[in-house]
Amino acid sequence: MHPLVDVHAHLYPPNFAGTDLPAALDRARAVGVRGIVTVPETVEECEEVLLLAESGSYPEIWPCAGLHPVQKEIVSGSAPRNDVSGQPNQIEDVATTRERAARLSDVPPALEFIHKHKEKLIAVGEVGLDFTPHVIHPGFTASQVRELKKDSAKKEAVEARELEVKEEQKEVFRQLVRCAMDADLPVNCHSRSAGKYTIDILRELNVPPYRAILHAFDGSVPNALAAVSLGYFLSVPPSVVRSPQKQTLVTAIPLTNLLLETDSPALAAVAGAQNEPSQIIISLEEVVKRKGVAKEEVEALMLENSRKVFRDLDIKWLARTKSE
Repeated sequence: MHPLVDVHAHLYPPNFAGTDLPAALDRARAVGVRGIVTVPETVEECEEVLLLAESGSYPEIWPCAGLHPVQKEIVSGSAPRNDVSGQPNQIEDVATTRERAARLSDVPPALEFIHKHKEKLIAVGEVGLDFTPHVIHPGFTASQVRELKKDSAKKEAVEARELEVKEEQKEVFRQLVRCAMDADLPVNCHSRSAGKYTIDILRELNVPPYRAILHAFDGSVPNALAAVSLGYFLSVPPSVVRSPQKQTLVTAIPLTNLLLETDSPALAAVAGAQNEPSQIIISLEEVVKRKGVAKEEVEALMLENSRKVFRDLDIKWLARTKSE
């Protein structure tokens, strides 16, 4: 059995807290996982991941650093407070958390962290673009945004704001990609509802072949093949078993451009279930099924692909763990 590498997971608290983390790692080891490329989403999480990786207790955790295109913010407001009968009887201040697009003001601490710790990192990630409506227009659902655009008095302002947020996101991504290239690290990319634009920026910045992973790509086959033509990789999560779109991509993309991931704790084979690195076996089995190639051959090729994107895989990262 060849070592398995999960190229994209969020294996840190609070996603995996207390005994959940060592237990998840035990289950991963049992199925042959030797490395978990662990992608934080904020600078605070970058610090957490690096601490775990350097603790000596979790050699399978291979740390990245980056800035996710979707950040969280706390929004204050007011809401009616109900009495025991369920009727509102007073107004109280409330604070809620919502998602928003990453901003240029978020970037400097991430760049500083990557520059400071680049020798300890396996990649820059999670970085990328996310053009889903609720991210571009915080506080609004996709249907609400569509309704606003139907209003001729509001359409122009809504679309102008949309363009502004998307352009700022693109510049955030550019700065992080440039940082990765300066550090000679690959980029581990998010591209939800923005596959074409993510690939366009990688091409624009001349990211070399083998130095970009598009994780859980939700775009079209033509866009995926554009990434393949540039020598980039697309990683397959366990949710492939319930996603016709991802099944189509696996069929269309050459094995030489595929990798395996879990995106733990998200993208499990069962919608809403807790995912973990041991479930990479589901991704592997689906690739075997779709490609009609022997499991051992797929395992070997996935390892070889991992070696291409992570150049020091054997001498630095796999060396952290002992062979079974």
